[in-house]
Amino acid sequence: MIKNKALWRQKKGFWCNHGLPFLWFWMLPLFLFAQTAPTPKTDFILKSLRMTGVDESEKRMILEKIGFYQPTTKNRETLEADLEQILDLLVNRGFLLARISVDEAFSDTSDANAWHLVFKVEKGPPVKFAGLTLPSSTRMKPDYIRSILGLKPVQWMVRFDPEAARNRLVEAGIFEEVSAVQVQIDHNLDAKVVVVAKDRPPGTFDLALGYLPKSATQRAGVVGNGTLLLRSLLGRGEEVQALLSRMPGQSNQFEAAIKWPYVMGLPLRFRGKWAGQQRDSTFNQNGFEVEAGYVQANRLEIFTTVEFRTVKPGVKGSKEGLAQAKTWFAGIGVGYEQTDSRLNPRKGLQVVSVLQQGKKTTQRPDGAQESISQQRFSALIRAFIPTLKRQVWVLGSDYRALFSKILDEADLFRFGGATSIRGYNEEQFKGFAGGRVFSEYRYQLDASSYAFLFGDFGLIQQLNTSQNTSRLIRLGYGLGLQYNTPLGLIQVSYAANPEEGPTNGRLHIGLKMGL
Repeated sequence: MIKNKALWRQKKGFWCNHGLPFLWFWMLPLFLFAQTAPTPKTDFILKSLRMTGVDESEKRMILEKIGFYQPTTKNRETLEADLEQILDLLVNRGFLLARISVDEAFSDTSDANAWHLVFKVEKGPPVKFAGLTLPSSTRMKPDYIRSILGLKPVQWMVRFDPEAARNRLVEAGIFEEVSAVQVQIDHNLDAKVVVVAKDRPPGTFDLALGYLPKSATQRAGVVGNGTLLLRSLLGRGEEVQALLSRMPGQSNQFEAAIKWPYVMGLPLRFRGKWAGQQRDSTFNQNGFEVEAGYVQANRLEIFTTVEFRTVKPGVKGSKEGLAQAKTWFAGIGVGYEQTDSRLNPRKGLQVVSVLQQGKKTTQRPDGAQESISQQRFSALIRAFIPTLKRQVWVLGSDYRALFSKILDEADLFRFGGATSIRGYNEEQFKGFAGGRVFSEYRYQLDASSYAFLFGDFGLIQQLNTSQNTSRLIRLGYGLGLQYNTPLGLIQVSYAANPEEGPTNGRLHIGLKMGL
């Protein structure tokens, strides 16, 4: 029942911190009545329950918490669980020094197996939050950590659970490891929250490379991208990211983004991004995107987004009649993430969905201008399901769609490659809607390493020359490995498709290094 005695003593046994005796209430509750009370494993009927040391409103809350409304069957284990729930309730109300015990027990005169119990509750004084103690080597600022934990500079220690606090720090992803969150109470009854953790590297560099075999339309070559991420340099969770991508042909893309969580200490997130793209000789595109979101307990987020981009035709685009365009999008999104690990989850769920409304103004080479409405929708789902020991089944889906009466080359989404429909060239397919459903089966090697088999089912909705739509279905399969090395986290995968066979696959290699 007590899963972690150290945490239990820390959360429930605050008497230990200043030399007062701690009551081990989970020992035989009816010890005072050893000769007549039920034996530890014997069921008995709890006929009535009285409590001392609490008022009537608190008594009603306690009875509701343990679900006692009428005579019920109990044993030592269930009685211990009731005492634990009562203590939880008192601790969450700020009485960290609370104690509880079975003070009296009376056998019912009409039934020898029925008992009347009296619980003695000692709430102790409420405890006030007196600050944070962080590792001496950390670069994190106390006010940022306090915002994550939902603590105010001055408050009573109400509804503070050390294990829940530790989980929130783990989910925030700002520390490499969070060993424990502890509460220490001094002789003035002031409580300090002590965080035992190890910082992440201040930055990471990701390099992902892929080899594309020779085909009828292109030469063999290497594609990939590099990402530089700087995290919490000022100790407030801020992130600065730069990405450079080299796609097939002469397509290049550059992105720069900044993210700021807990703006002004509130559970608000801000993100800004600028992106520029050159697509062969067809068009050049650049623009910016701004997001602002409200985050609930590091898991659920509701956000709004505004995006602006411009498109100019290149040399080939001018010949094909590609229009100059300016597009605005505004929308709302929702995200949810709860997993037990960021690098190698065994169980959990990730969901992100965005719906946007936009307006596009075009000017075609012949001088004609037009303004049209557009809608855009995207969704991402990942479910991590534990199966056998060290084995995880991952189910996921990605989908994007654009709804517009007129579609230009720059409007279309690109599919195919290491992060899309695996087994095909990077950005091999294009369409106004599409995505994939995939399945992965992983064998976990350690906390951050795993081997996996996967299968992708891709569906792309395309627009042909007659403005009619068609559906393109593609399948991919393969295997891969993510492994933690002294140099960094290495990711290797080999993906193929049924049309070209298993020997003509795509090899992708990724490396994530701490700076």
